[in-house]
Amino acid sequence: MSLHPPPTQSSPGTSATALLDVGSSKIACAIIAATGELLGRSLVRSHGLTAGHVVEPALLAGAVAKALVEAEQAAGVRATYSHLAVSGGAVALQHFAAEIALDPPIVTAAAAARLESELNSHATRNGRCIIQAAPFRYRLDDRAVSGRPVDRFGRRLEAFHSCITMDAKPLGRLVGIVDATGVPVRRVMPAGLAAALAVTTPEQRAGSIAVVDIGATETAVTAYVGGVPTLVTSLALGVAHVEAALAELQGEEINHGRIDTNRGSSCLAHADAAELLGLSVPKPNPPSAAACAGAEHLETRSGVGFSANDHGCLERLLRLVADRLDAPTAALMPDSPVVLTGGGSRLANLAPAAAWMWAREVRLGQPSAAPWAAPEWAVIAGLAAAPAESGVATAPGLSRSRAVA
Repeated sequence: MSLHPPPTQSSPGTSATALLDVGSSKIACAIIAATGELLGRSLVRSHGLTAGHVVEPALLAGAVAKALVEAEQAAGVRATYSHLAVSGGAVALQHFAAEIALDPPIVTAAAAARLESELNSHATRNGRCIIQAAPFRYRLDDRAVSGRPVDRFGRRLEAFHSCITMDAKPLGRLVGIVDATGVPVRRVMPAGLAAALAVTTPEQRAGSIAVVDIGATETAVTAYVGGVPTLVTSLALGVAHVEAALAELQGEEINHGRIDTNRGSSCLAHADAAELLGLSVPKPNPPSAAACAGAEHLETRSGVGFSANDHGCLERLLRLVADRLDAPTAALMPDSPVVLTGGGSRLANLAPAAAWMWAREVRLGQPSAAPWAAPEWAVIAGLAAAPAESGVATAPGLSRSRAVA
């Protein structure tokens, strides 16, 4: 039985797609036409999901169905399928390589298929599944070749595979819940990658840039160099951890999903963003004054600053992100800028603190085009833009037999 009642109006023959960003604190949904036109959208509170893991299936199913129904009622048309943005589940960009000797010395379709199958097997071992993949690349006798080199002569064939994978079990549970609404998932995309497409330009991605999407219980870190993603990962730590610690200090109940940007991570009035974090060890090579612009204007409300727990949560989050940005595999230039987005990016003083910690220029980002001009719609805006975006190759469909089992 479908959990998904029909909308109040219907338009038979109209093809519409639901774009879903299912997070721990909120669910954003947009219904778009085949032309890409926005028909309707909704933003509802999420229940039953923590750091990408389904902990209360019934609650999450109800929240997803509510988001779909409200968006469809606003659109006046029912969606036929959905595109789903996912976070958590140890999302990661991975690279694999394999080679075979050719005897006789010619590339057959069977030989190429054997290499491709071996690479896919490596990518999906240990309970992982591929949610997005770039085309295979090949070298024949140490020389790069374009396309699949079937019927070409050589003695050694190498194949290379870059793909984004995540744990199949949490993805399968989430996809199964969305499928049960009667709007089956046709495409899955990492939330961080979608957000990056929304808050950066093709020219910026052709250079060297990173995007940090801060959610309630998870933070996605994405990097682009030379027009292709070089880093796609997530951390099971988000703004709710910092907010909860601050709320405990102030004796208040935290209203998850409604970040107080005036209070936010209110801190002591320090001129140096380093002091904002309460760090005892100076960081070498701090960013320029321009990168920390605004840090000298930090203010506090009622003189309340970070608690010890609050310091620890924020510092740990920023240091974990710094480790990812500085990793050699990310291939970022030392002066590559970072864009903060997501609901958590609105926390007061976060940008100057991050600029100091990462020794990089940091700015707040949100989609520039209407109707997505708000951080909470960045992932949806990226999902809407992705089909026409070059450099993003989506794996064909999702293997229900693997992901939903």
